[in-house]
Amino acid sequence: MTTTSSTITITKTLRYSVPTSYTTDKVSALIKHEGVEKRFDATAIVNATSSSSGLITFSDIVLWGDGNYSIQIVAEDNVDLDVNGVGMTTLGSGYIRKITNVSTLEI
Repeated sequence: MTTTSSTITITKTLRYSVPTSYTTDKVSALIKHEGVEKRFDATAIVNATSSSSGLITFSDIVLWGDGNYSIQIVAEDNVDLDVNGVGMTTLGSGYIRKITNVSTLEI
């Protein structure tokens, strides 16, 4: 996807009939651009149930320059960080390109 916006909203649909129990402090979007990786917590989560799909939302993420961004949405497990480290499960991934929209081109 290509955008000219400096802020974006990312949504991830959770599969129907696979119950989840995610919380906003345990689901993150890891976004990488030009060697810099930033982490954003989910702003809203509606968990999937046995009879409905769910939705994870990351609102108003500010992009930090033109170019390509890679996005990975991950969920942390509840393992003790001091003992085992944090386990991550990838829920989705994707790419976006930010371009500057100008009405004139200097030649």
